[in-house]
Amino acid sequence: MGGDGSGEALSAAGSDSAVAGAGPGADDPDDSPGPTAEDGESADASRPVTAPVLFLVGLTAFAGGTVGFLADLVTGHGVLRSLLVNGGGAGLLVTWAAVDTLGDPDTRVATATGAAGTALLLYGLYMVVVGLAVAATTFRHGRLWLGVGMSTSGAAGMLVGFLVFPRESVLGGEAEPAGDEHGE
Repeated sequence: MGGDGSGEALSAAGSDSAVAGAGPGADDPDDSPGPTAEDGESADASRPVTAPVLFLVGLTAFAGGTVGFLADLVTGHGVLRSLLVNGGGAGLLVTWAAVDTLGDPDTRVATATGAAGTALLLYGLYMVVVGLAVAATTFRHGRLWLGVGMSTSGAAGMLVGFLVFPRESVLGGEAEPAGDEHGE
């Protein structure tokens, strides 16, 4: 009866599920260490659930605004609508980065002020780059003032972000690793 291999197949299938559950705490649920960063999940249950939603909606709006801007350039339509969608998506992505940074226990940015400074720096950089792109494509839409205004306000946002951002986390972060790289 054991020659047909069906018992062995059942045994192998059972061992696959047992191996998948093997590891620390597999036998005792109270002994489980919980999700870890190695599992790809957050080890901190207090991290906001809205972060993935912000990222996905922001990425969708950002990509849609970019495609819309390129389509507006090709078709000759006004670019303001696509820039607003793109800017809103970028704003959501920057908000996601700030929320995620603030909730990450391994980051040097541990205050809301630091996260706000990071957000202002990122969004200001975005505004400068997009402003330059709008100014460079002004021959298609005739809105040079929009590109110059975006770049100027982005530079101002970056300045405010730098002033708000805690400088000790930047200055202290550069001095420490330099000595560690040389084995000192």
